[in-house]
Amino acid sequence: MASLQSYLSTTTKRCILWTDESKFMTNGILNRHNAHYWTDENPHWMRESKFQTFHGVNVWCGIIGDQLIGPYFYSGTLTAQKYLEFLQNTLPILLENVPLATRQHLYFQQDGCPAHNAYLIRHYLNEMFPGKWIGTHSSIPWPPRSPDLTCLDYFLWGYLKNK
Repeated sequence: MASLQSYLSTTTKRCILWTDESKFMTNGILNRHNAHYWTDENPHWMRESKFQTFHGVNVWCGIIGDQLIGPYFYSGTLTAQKYLEFLQNTLPILLENVPLATRQHLYFQQDGCPAHNAYLIRHYLNEMFPGKWIGTHSSIPWPPRSPDLTCLDYFLWGYLKNK
């Protein structure tokens, strides 16, 4: 099994569809599951939040090259069945404006979310993107103990949540 880095070094960035989901809370609290805080003064600092008591909206987005794909909003927790329906029915529509040449060489990336790891999802991705999807249990594995950071985490989610 080759590493993600070796695949990325031979694959143009414009052919990777980077994807992620995020939740926007109605109370203004941001879900900062990828935020890390370092301090010399108080190493036991914690940010208190009560995510279970407020409603929010879930959103999926993708980025390929310089093109934003989505957003796609869904309610409730992301399940394998809900994600499979999205991949089969919604993602092809969202990709209609991506040039055909890019779609023909597309690499699909997803993180280690439990819904992404279900057998039916992996089976579907193996059929749709044989040898060309990046994720847990794929031929291009998402790195173990990865901080789960993509270009969406570096800019898009924070930008949208600030708006």
